Amino acid sequence: MSAPVPTDPTIARLVDELADQRERLRRLEEERAGLGRRLRRVRAIALGAVVLAGGMLALGMRAPNDVVQAKRFVLASEDGTKVRAELKSRDGSPRLALYDDAGKGRLVFAVSKSGVPLVNFTDADGSTRLAIALGKSGAPSLTMLDQWKTSRVQFGMSEGGASALSFADKDGDKRFSLTVGVDAPGMIMADAEGRTRVSMAVAKDGMPMILLRDDQKKNRILLAVSAKDGTPFQRFYDADGKATYTLPKK
Repeated sequence: MSAPVPTDPTIARLVDELADQRERLRRLEEERAGLGRRLRRVRAIALGAVVLAGGMLALGMRAPNDVVQAKRFVLASEDGTKVRAELKSRDGSPRLALYDDAGKGRLVFAVSKSGVPLVNFTDADGSTRLAIALGKSGAPSLTMLDQWKTSRVQFGMSEGGASALSFADKDGDKRFSLTVGVDAPGMIMADAEGRTRVSMAVAKDGMPMILLRDDQKKNRILLAVSAKDGTPFQRFYDADGKATYTLPKK
């Protein structure tokens, strides 16, 4: 026979309380299990964050290299298919070359083996069209070249401080020059053989003059204005360069 169901109110209440406690314990166990899972996730996330932060900190706190050494540096295009800049040493001369989209060198910075710094601008065919240099003495120069690589225009200074601007013909022969020496300015025009035929200058004492020469480089006519009293005069020379006649006559 089965046991009779208790009817005492106290026992019934105790049974209900035990059932409630078992339910509460079950819920607490479920909450504990859920909390454990959440804590494990939090610990994993925290550990990952710590590792990431530690790596970033280590990377950021790492002492930078004082020297980066290589034989060649290349700057590629955005898609990585073309060389747009190159830094290297060739024949003992360091050089930085910049290239256009077609791969042609258009601008070169270099120091020659003899120690002369150079900047060369080239056209689409690779020919130097403009060159800037600083000589061993420290005298600067600028040269413009045509498409046949012939020097046509030069501008520079000498070690002594004189400056000059010269123009050449298609054969590279200087035909016209402007100069400013230490004491006086001048202008020279030459023939196709490079012989000076016309000279203009202001002498150190302030006298302006124009000198005409023949194809034998002999002085033939001088036009000038005296620096002493402002008197203009002309002087004529023979084929040997000897003065033969002066106007006005003394």
